[in-house]
Amino acid sequence: PFNLPAGSVILFKEGQTYTQATFNGSSLIPITGNASADRPIFVRSSSRTNQAVIARDMMVSGSYIVVENLKFKEASVGLPLSYDTRSDGFPPGDTHHIAIRNLEMDGGNAGPMGLIGLGSGAGPYSPSGLGPFKVEDVAIYNNHMHNFGEWQGDEETDNVGVSVGVYNTFRTYIFDNDISYLGGDSVRIGGNNPARLNG
Repeated sequence: PFNLPAGSVILFKEGQTYTQATFNGSSLIPITGNASADRPIFVRSSSRTNQAVIARDMMVSGSYIVVENLKFKEASVGLPLSYDTRSDGFPPGDTHHIAIRNLEMDGGNAGPMGLIGLGSGAGPYSPSGLGPFKVEDVAIYNNHMHNFGEWQGDEETDNVGVSVGVYNTFRTYIFDNDISYLGGDSVRIGGNNPARLNG
């Protein structure tokens, strides 16, 4: 859903699997809205122990949004860097004060990417260059990311746990996560190119 009001709660039914067909053939689940510290937006399973399974990529844009207690299967969570010329329904603007916590993310056979991507590390929904908007103040906490890509291969692949872009992405906090059995890095910042880091 787009433009969720402050205080909204999106509940996915416990134990149910949500696929592309569930969302009328859409390739991703959009979550957008601008909330506040005292009235955040929650996106969660109705049960923490019998989590709903999400088999579609989820894109989150806005402010004060919490994504929690879900299991992603061969799918990712992205916080795309916004820009003025988007045509996919995402309103332009900053994305800030986002919490991604208590998720299980089973990468399986998903293509090379980050299971959680921020800014210019959020996949094809990123601009080609710098824009006026930012992704900032994001907490990634207590997630289990596993079995993504060929982790026993001789060469590293781009199957990474958390991918943080360097263009207008600030203050990302990644702590107490279990990230294992990946073909690439647990955390990658700036595409492994230190020359692109902006502080």
